[in-house]
Amino acid sequence: MSQYPPPPYASPASPSPQPAAAGKLPAGKMLLAGILMMVVGAIAFVSLLVVGVVKAIGPIMEHAEIGVDGSETVDLEANTEYGLWFDEADKRTWPDTCSAISPSGDTIEADEYTFEITTTWTGDSYRMRFTFDTAEAGYYGVVCDSGYSVIVSKPIDLQGLVGPALIGVLGGGALFTAGLVLMIVALVKRSRAKRALRPPMVAYYPAAAYGGYPAPGGYPPAPSPYQPPAPGSPPPPGPPA
Repeated sequence: MSQYPPPPYASPASPSPQPAAAGKLPAGKMLLAGILMMVVGAIAFVSLLVVGVVKAIGPIMEHAEIGVDGSETVDLEANTEYGLWFDEADKRTWPDTCSAISPSGDTIEADEYTFEITTTWTGDSYRMRFTFDTAEAGYYGVVCDSGYSVIVSKPIDLQGLVGPALIGVLGGGALFTAGLVLMIVALVKRSRAKRALRPPMVAYYPAAAYGGYPAPGGYPPAPSPYQPPAPGSPPPPGPPA
């Protein structure tokens, strides 16, 4: 019985990569753009935050330390808010009330500062406890009910910190988030493109088992050398005399 050989296996041709559609960025460029946006957003956020911190603490860089008995004065600007800072190491001697003496001799009661804001000068920590507003420029003295000395400076500009920090969060944060989303989309597109380039799976049909050569045919069987007579049949003739 003849056997038909299995059909020949043909490897499928690999699909050629499709060019990017017009108006759409390739996945590689999209990924690079997303990374750049994230880096620029992070740099913008940090830079604006630093600018805000410098702007906030800038006013306290100009300060003067004077006594609290009114004998010493400090030159101050007009129509400006100033703070009175006390050494945290001398909490036991902190005053309960303070006032400023204007160049014209007027007494300005200082208001107690409700927030706990501290800073460091020459390695010592100070807290701002009182503020007052000047009406004229000139030399001011400070009188407190206790204590030894006080540092006079402009208070920390919290508004100067909020503005740049808010811009950094909204601008830099939005740019960073947009870059992150763009990077994720690019990675998904690259993954799909790689899967599309793989050849499709082909079903495998095993070859039929080989059955060997068929028995030779067309030849009669060989006669047997001796055939016994059938019962009741005459004996075979003998040899001639």
